[in-house]
Amino acid sequence: MLKSLLASIARKRPAAGPGDFGAAVAHFHAGRLGEADELAHRILRRDPDHAEAWNLLGAIALARGEQSAAARHFEDAAALAPLDAGIITNLAETKRRNGDLDGAEALSRQALAIDPRRVPALHTLVLTLKAQGRGAEAFEYCQLLLSLDPDFGPGREAYLFLLQLTDVLEPLQVAAEHCRLARRIEVPARWRSLRHANTPDPERRLRIGYVSADFFQHAASYFIEPVLSGHDGRGFDVICYAGVKRPDEITDRLRQSVGTWRDVLGLDDERLAELIFDDAVDILVDLSGHTAGNRMPVFARKPAPLQLTWFGYPGTTGLESIDYKITDAICDPPGMSDTLYAERLLRLPDVLYCYQPPADMPEVVELPALRNGYVTFGGMNDAAKLNPQWIALWAGLLAEVPRSRLVLASVPAGATRDRLCGMFSQHGVDPARIAIHDRMPYDKFWELHHDVDVALDTYPCNGGTTTCETVWLGVPVVTFAGSRFGGNRLGTSMLASLGLHELIARTQDDYLAIARGLAADLSRLAALRRDLRTRMRASPLTDRDRFMRNLERAYRGIWREWCARRRR
Repeated sequence: MLKSLLASIARKRPAAGPGDFGAAVAHFHAGRLGEADELAHRILRRDPDHAEAWNLLGAIALARGEQSAAARHFEDAAALAPLDAGIITNLAETKRRNGDLDGAEALSRQALAIDPRRVPALHTLVLTLKAQGRGAEAFEYCQLLLSLDPDFGPGREAYLFLLQLTDVLEPLQVAAEHCRLARRIEVPARWRSLRHANTPDPERRLRIGYVSADFFQHAASYFIEPVLSGHDGRGFDVICYAGVKRPDEITDRLRQSVGTWRDVLGLDDERLAELIFDDAVDILVDLSGHTAGNRMPVFARKPAPLQLTWFGYPGTTGLESIDYKITDAICDPPGMSDTLYAERLLRLPDVLYCYQPPADMPEVVELPALRNGYVTFGGMNDAAKLNPQWIALWAGLLAEVPRSRLVLASVPAGATRDRLCGMFSQHGVDPARIAIHDRMPYDKFWELHHDVDVALDTYPCNGGTTTCETVWLGVPVVTFAGSRFGGNRLGTSMLASLGLHELIARTQDDYLAIARGLAADLSRLAALRRDLRTRMRASPLTDRDRFMRNLERAYRGIWREWCARRRR
């Protein structure tokens, strides 16, 4: 991402020399941020109006995670070069990362007015529109982006995720698009003719490699941690290939739970593939799919004899080089969804994930409706998962349940919030009945559940971590199974593993009836709230040992098949 942010710098870079701007940029691209920072400041002491030096300081701050400083530096650069589309794009991206979506949209459009073919500006606009819940608009701009640069990786990732987030294409078309774009990854990445030297012994100790950029306090970490800590060391040796930009205490905890930890953030795809091959990994597991920080080009090089994808992404990767996708029979019923994947489906018993609740989550509180005198519904998922169809459905629910309220979490202030309120108003719902909250720290988000009686899942993109958190905090979740498979049925899989089949809707009318029924029976709702955490503790969804037995059996089964093929 930083490379695209610095497109204008790369284009204007003069020949490098001692103390000049070219040397500063060279230091930046080599990761020597301190040296780059020192030279940029030296240039600005001589020439305070050097817009590109301010631009470089912004990129350095962004690389360090100093978002506010980055915004200030890019603003200084833009003031000196108001017609430089690259600098304006950098400022737009920083606004987006700081949560100022209105500013990010305006600046992206300003950059595109100057240079309509600027791909990074289109990308920032796409991500901004997606975060605002404007998925259909984002998709149109993403199509334009890929028509200009079909090999722009971040744009490809955004395009594929938007296919999962919206109903713009039918499921078979979605799968075909994944396979089409995967060819652009695989063809240039074809590994030199290589034969894996892994010993084809079906019962030996296996080396399992996990590849992720999300080994930190991330939504995926609550599912990753029980896996890394739960492997049976007698049969499995675990190696993590971590592309973590800013490690934290969860990173440290995960590192301590495995035999080998490799920090690979700075390694290019070729070198990382060689490292995995040299480590003689037997089964390599992708934990990202087409999300930020993924290493799909590494998997395209086939550095391990068996490769799987799991976590983080609801659909197929489209890569021929990935052999299996881990799922379950509810997310992907046998015989119904296999054609939607380039991978073979490896269905686990019970459920495809194991959830480990954070130790500092608060206790369940009394049903808020008992003290409020009205029922509060909650849309706890990210605003990107909201869409006009589901807003209309929720508005209908509020109309049918007198005096009810709705809490929306993770909705940015400004035009996004105004647009949502306008949509509810169009459906006859007074916006005063809706409490809207911006993104907030984990502890505040968890506390928000103390004010919610019934949570409403989104579609076509269900909640995952959010659903687990919500149920753990005593709030029942009404989900929609729908007709799309994979991660779009994640809520169905999770609730089924808890025995909460009565909360799974097959039609939109069914969805409304389930939510109305819960709201109409506060005694039942209060009892359910008290019971949910106990029920979850006793379920396969949080039973690490049971889950790991299932997972390791699956690993062992596909390894035996590989050994049998090698021996023929």
